[in-house]
This record gives sequence, structure tokens and C-alpha cells, in this order.
Amino acid sequence: MEIKEKLIIEGRTNWKKRFYVKFEFNKNSIKILRKILNDWGSEALIDNVGQKIGKDSWIPIFDAKPEADIIIGHDSIHMIVFAKPNNKKINIILDKYCDWTQIKYKKGFGPTP
Repeated sequence: MEIKEKLIIEGRTNWKKRFYVKFEFNKNSIKILRKILNDWGSEALIDNVGQKIGKDSWIPIFDAKPEADIIIGHDSIHMIVFAKPNNKKINIILDKYCDWTQIKYKKGFGPTP
């Protein structure tokens, strides 16, 4: 099943026992984030009270394994996952719902054709 709308990963940093992913924020980001967390097994963003999730929000994910923190900023979504970077479950979910951004080089810099 091909997902039409995807989050754009701007960067990823791996540590020994956790990793960090930075996503680009756009108008569909919260909707896609809900799908990611649903597949993850979390009920953190299930809209049962009509609460609006927007910018400048911190969402702790503690009801699913592995645990994570999600911070929604003005132009980015930051996610810190408390699991080893080679966690298969999370990497499969991220591959399903996310694409990597294309690197933007300054004029005169970048790979040679």
C-alpha cells in the first residue's frame, strides 16, 4: 500500500541507546503523525476530546514501546526515540510514512555530475 502524503525527514542523529529525527512541518504533518503513532501502538494523538494539536506542543509517548518525545515547533517536528537506532519496528514505520529531503547545496558546492 503506497502512502500518498509523507512527512519529510530533514535529518537524523543516532546515539547508542536512542535517536533523533527532525521532520519538516507542513499542513498535513499532524495527520501523518497520528498515523505513525497509531501504527506504533500509541494512543497519544487520538482525538477523543476535540483538542487541537499545534505548534509549540510537547507530546510524550509512554504508552507504546519504545518510548519517545515529540516536540512540534514552528517549522519542524522533533522526535527523540528512546531505543537503539537499529530498532526494526520504528524504522519500518518511518520508511512507510516518511521521505528524506533532498540536500540543498549552495551555488558552486555539491557533488560533481
